[in-house]
Amino acid sequence: MNFRANLARWSTLGSVLMVIVVAGGCSFRKVAPSPSPNMRSPRPTSLPSRRAFGSHLFAIENLDMVTASAGWAVTNRGIWHTSSGGRTWRWVTPLGVTQSPVVILPQAFEAMGPQRAWLAAGDSLFFTDSGGAKWISRSLPKPPIGPLVGAQPDFLSKQQGYVVLDEGGGTSQFHYSLWWTANGGRTWTLVSSAFPQTPAGIAFRSARNGWGVPNNPLASRPELLVTHSGGRQWQQIALPLPPTLPTPFRPPQVFTGLPHWFSPTTGWTVVTYVGVAKILYWSHDGGMHWTATQPVLNNPIAMAMVTPTVGWALLRGGKVLQTRDGGNSWSSLPTPPGTQVVEFVNPDHGWLVTCPTPQGASSPPRCSLWETVDGGVHWHMLPVQSGN
Repeated sequence: MNFRANLARWSTLGSVLMVIVVAGGCSFRKVAPSPSPNMRSPRPTSLPSRRAFGSHLFAIENLDMVTASAGWAVTNRGIWHTSSGGRTWRWVTPLGVTQSPVVILPQAFEAMGPQRAWLAAGDSLFFTDSGGAKWISRSLPKPPIGPLVGAQPDFLSKQQGYVVLDEGGGTSQFHYSLWWTANGGRTWTLVSSAFPQTPAGIAFRSARNGWGVPNNPLASRPELLVTHSGGRQWQQIALPLPPTLPTPFRPPQVFTGLPHWFSPTTGWTVVTYVGVAKILYWSHDGGMHWTATQPVLNNPIAMAMVTPTVGWALLRGGKVLQTRDGGNSWSSLPTPPGTQVVEFVNPDHGWLVTCPTPQGASSPPRCSLWETVDGGVHWHMLPVQSGN
């Protein structure tokens, strides 16, 4: 699995789980609210043409640049691939998806490199090692029932991987099943379906060792799950509450994101204190103990680290913050107005999607893709084109 930040998958999953039990809440992609989760799956947007990438920037759920030149962009109805640093994009959505009303959920797409990716859509699993030029289709172990998480693939290689399936449920009782394949999805083995022990989201580092998001939308303290048995047993890891957290009620509702690792011992995760703040946590002993950094208030949309010291946070309203000391302090980046998506591959090289508020209420948003090569000090708009 690509352990660099893949934020759309987990900010969406977290907000979906949280909004079920927060009266009047709403979930979000990266900025824009998505439908209420008492709901059905979001209505698909119209199918894009091969020359429509620029007009679909507003719908991007996930921008995942794997290198300075190669990356992927995902909306709920399409997948694009670039090998030119974002200047030219090819629409590479599998035919089995474009010919159906299937909605692509952010956590259903996993980029494993410049050319390799997995996609779960409907009752199928798709794999490409050609940048989306060709896809291999496999059947999921069974169709996911619930509309919130659907299916989340987490692969270690072309052959070995896991998938979490949404088994349905409601209110505060969600059910998931965890499956394993050793032959690229030709056959599947059920690993776990116990409630509530089976996690709602996963990130495996090897066939036996992995991390999970607890199936607990009512959590009031941060916690993670860890397995050393390939998902058959899970151990709960409690993260400490921050020493100070301004909040109108205590304890607040909490969602803990999956951890990301720079080494076998050093990793980070983001804990959302709903309606209050996001806090970056660090572990330096492989995840057994965690330390909180400075809270970023006003409930940011997303946060990510690209090195153990450098990272960013996207606030509601489009403001972008940067840290250069591991999250202990934050400063504003000079970014264009209307930022909705942020992606960095290293401390210097990054991209933004901006969609400033249109002048007229019925006017469509005019979105742009921007690039920086000096850590966000300067940004230039890319002349986005769509290739064949």
